[in-house]
Amino acid sequence: MNRHPFARLSQIPSRPLLQTVRRLILMVLLANLQIQLVAGQDAPADPDQTAASDDVQDGAVAIESSSVWNHTLDDAITAAGEADQPIFVIVGAPWCVFCKKMEQEFDQNAVDAIAKHWVLAKIDADDQAADARELRASGLPSLRLLSQDGIIAFSHDGYMDQKSLQQWLGENIDAVKHNVPKLLAMSPTEFSDEQVDELIGFLATRDVTSRRIIIDRLSKIPQRCAPQTVQLLASERLANQLSALQLLKRWQAPVEGLDPWIPGSIDAKTIAELTQWQQTTFAK
Repeated sequence: MNRHPFARLSQIPSRPLLQTVRRLILMVLLANLQIQLVAGQDAPADPDQTAASDDVQDGAVAIESSSVWNHTLDDAITAAGEADQPIFVIVGAPWCVFCKKMEQEFDQNAVDAIAKHWVLAKIDADDQAADARELRASGLPSLRLLSQDGIIAFSHDGYMDQKSLQQWLGENIDAVKHNVPKLLAMSPTEFSDEQVDELIGFLATRDVTSRRIIIDRLSKIPQRCAPQTVQLLASERLANQLSALQLLKRWQAPVEGLDPWIPGSIDAKTIAELTQWQQTTFAK
């Protein structure tokens, strides 16, 4: 029987051939994939994204690492007294989105320009919680303009862009410089007896910053206010007792174990002993 001339070819097994073709296709695909991966690693970043990232990092570096920033209220007040300048404070936190956004408004040139006229402070609301409370930081970021003695003159809560911030600082700097009460701007040695009594009366103020300034002023003239201070400790008003205790500690009075928060720790015997101490220590 005659066979078709191509009958022998039709009998060639097809499976090995298909497997070979599949292997070749797979090898080509893997080679292409490897080339794409290598090319992707070496490809330059998007210039716009790189520039934006650099801007953010530059701003963060300027506000975080610049040596002109103080990080506690006490340090800022000390620096302000030495520089004879008012204080600009930013209260923020690492988790605050708008604090980070505001940091992007600061490059080193902007920081240096502001620092020519202000002592700068960046307070972490978590690490320096007491300072944040004293500054009455209710919303972050909280911006405060303080006299060089630490008295709050102007406040702003929330994000502010660089242009608005510079305008706000420029408009208010003169007012902040002259916002300190005349009495507190005087040298303690210039106080009259009436003014000393007036300051002692202010020790019960609810403004923590003002109270701290008054304590600082009175601490420099113990001979003139020690008797009234001991009597304040005998009062039943907690704010007076706390202020009096701070003054007595500055004068190194024997007040160990005294705590206005603990009933009975301050009694008539205590007051008598402190009265004797102040008469002996500050005898005119």
